[in-house]
Amino acid sequence: MPQEPEAKKKKVNNYLQLMDQKKCQSSEVYGKYVDTLIMLEPTADAYFFGGSYALNNDNLTKASEYFTKAIELEGEGENKDKYTLNLANVQYKQRSYSSAFRTAKGVGGDEFRGDALMICANAIAATANSCGESTFARKANYWLANDYVKRAIGAGKEGVSSGQFLSNAPDSNEAFNEGVSAGASVSCSCWGETTTARF
Repeated sequence: MPQEPEAKKKKVNNYLQLMDQKKCQSSEVYGKYVDTLIMLEPTADAYFFGGSYALNNDNLTKASEYFTKAIELEGEGENKDKYTLNLANVQYKQRSYSSAFRTAKGVGGDEFRGDALMICANAIAATANSCGESTFARKANYWLANDYVKRAIGAGKEGVSSGQFLSNAPDSNEAFNEGVSAGASVSCSCWGETTTARF
């Protein structure tokens, strides 16, 4: 391996491209080359590449660190939303649902918005049973989760049902017992948001 930085960087890039062609992205050697590239040229792209490699190898902690660094280095650049979506995805896999929700809400670009809103929906649903002081309040989270599903579909997300999560939401009897009628505004305290009662 050449020691001159530019020559070394070129050699590492060539090795990575060769391994890409041979579908060796999850190998340990590939990971070492990615880390070498980050050391030689710590760009947002390099960190994103490293984060993707870590994610493919189920190293969620490292993936989270690398995607966070990629976002930091990218600033307001064109790949900000792509990097942010990937971080939200890792946080969701780590079961850091509040973090995943907040991160996903920061994705603004049209291309990634649908996927980000779906992460929000899934994060709300994943915590519904532990979020709220009553059974009704906990089940009401599914209405909010469904709001995000509908927004995700509106933003171009395909392959999801517009009624997803509604079967877990309060029914008319449960709502009646709480004095809540259809169309009423219901607060979801864990998320600081409101949703609409519907049966």
